Amino acid sequence: MTTFYKSVLRSLLVASLFLSASFSVVGESFRSVVDEFDQYKLKTENEFQLFEEALAQAYQEYTSEIETVWGDKKFTDQHVWVQYSEDLSQRTLVDYSTNTVTVEFIDVQQDQVTQEVLVQRVNSTMNVTVGDAIASDPVLQRAARATDQNLNFETADGLMPMLPSSLESKNINSMAVAKALVAGDGVSTRYLPSSLRLTVVIELPEEYGMNKADRYWPSTTKYAEEWQLEPALVMAIIHTESSFNPMARSRIPAYGLMQIVPRTAGKDAAKAIYGKSKLLKAKYLFNPENNIRVGAAYLHVLNYRYLKGIHNPESRLYCAIAAYNTGTANVAKAFIEQKSIQKAYSRINQLEPSEVYDILATRLPYTETRNYLKKVVGRYLYYIN
Repeated sequence: MTTFYKSVLRSLLVASLFLSASFSVVGESFRSVVDEFDQYKLKTENEFQLFEEALAQAYQEYTSEIETVWGDKKFTDQHVWVQYSEDLSQRTLVDYSTNTVTVEFIDVQQDQVTQEVLVQRVNSTMNVTVGDAIASDPVLQRAARATDQNLNFETADGLMPMLPSSLESKNINSMAVAKALVAGDGVSTRYLPSSLRLTVVIELPEEYGMNKADRYWPSTTKYAEEWQLEPALVMAIIHTESSFNPMARSRIPAYGLMQIVPRTAGKDAAKAIYGKSKLLKAKYLFNPENNIRVGAAYLHVLNYRYLKGIHNPESRLYCAIAAYNTGTANVAKAFIEQKSIQKAYSRINQLEPSEVYDILATRLPYTETRNYLKKVVGRYLYYIN
């Protein structure tokens, strides 16, 4: 072997050793990044699991306390926001679906609850913001403390009032409105001497129904356009899921205006928004702006990804609405008795949109979802007009 070839061979050997070392460094660096991401993902999953468990525990504990005093258990849910006084002797229920405020007192004589007391209670309720509602919610706060989480809003988003009104534009004092409501015709009172319980139901003025929807039109329009949806569809979903209650929550758990379930819809939406699947926390989802963005993103995922094989846009709309409530597997089952939406495409594409709607409205596995579809479609037609 000549000196030249020996020199070339030595150069190749050195280069090979250098590349091997380089690839080893890159490989170690890549593994380090992967390990770091896996650790972060595991940490997030553990934190979320702990919060869910703490939330369930807080529900159980507070339920026991409420039942001891009231003999029933009324909590904030999808459509009703419930506040208790610290000593649990009073509670206020704002029903967003019926547009009523119910004020209840227990262990009182009827004449102890004067009109002035009622006015104070209603006025106090009218001045609660979303941030206040979360900060004073015993179930959420117990779960937060148990898991060392901060649910309190530090931004302007928490300043949105729980009861929307046009008071600011009309320059009317909330106390004056509270007095008018308590003294108005839409008030009914019931007293139960056996339990010393007084219940006062106050109907909110007609404009309240419009105000609670109107306040979300800007955000709805913004995110509907971002995710290639009609604002009317997003509004109809919000109306049906929560009746525009920003504190809406269910025991699943699902959070906020569009009732986002973090482990399912939340993950899909987060991947569409942020480019990676992640668990969205309760604090994030109780923010109305965030919630609408996530809900719109999830509708986009349903419409343009999971159901993209449905050719007719109207048929796809009906299936997306049903899937938002029950998932694509149950939508497929309505058509082919199997839980594969891919296998259901051919059957759905043979039908007219009206036939797709009729099948969903009569054959979806759960009555709740069949009714949900009907409500959303009806409200969609209302908002689109």
